[in-house]
Amino acid sequence: WERQAWNIPQGPFAVTPRWACRRCVARRTGSTGQGVMVWMSKHHDQVCIPHRLWIGRAVEAPANQLDLADLPEIVAAQKRHYRLLRRYGPDVINVCYEQASRFWTTLMQHGYRISDLTQRLVRLQPRPARTVRPWDPKRYAAIYPEIVKAMVFYAAPHWRGPTLSG
Repeated sequence: WERQAWNIPQGPFAVTPRWACRRCVARRTGSTGQGVMVWMSKHHDQVCIPHRLWIGRAVEAPANQLDLADLPEIVAAQKRHYRLLRRYGPDVINVCYEQASRFWTTLMQHGYRISDLTQRLVRLQPRPARTVRPWDPKRYAAIYPEIVKAMVFYAAPHWRGPTLSG
């Protein structure tokens, strides 16, 4: 398989090719016109903290990286995510991320509205006429702080068994 030939990590350290932060690329190369694909964690690298850009799920091109300057809670969620990763390790946090993501996605699919989420979506997309698609990076960015908050409970040893078993 191609990943094995390139010695790309599997299992808890699994990575996927994604767009590097466009501001990091411009700073390092001086080029603003061309994006760069890099191997990143498929679960843990959602925000470029120094540049406050959403680089994670559903970003299909560098131009789609969302500016989070007015959404410090999303940047703070990425910092908290990294702290959880250091504390519990990728074996635990990968599962926690998948479970918490599934939990919040299910709530949204069933029509539950979370006021913080709604406010974040408005701040990410001030024009109310356009709807947000289910796979839109805005939706993932808006729900990300809730996913990280839920990961805290999934990761705690006291709750890990009951929450991850069902």
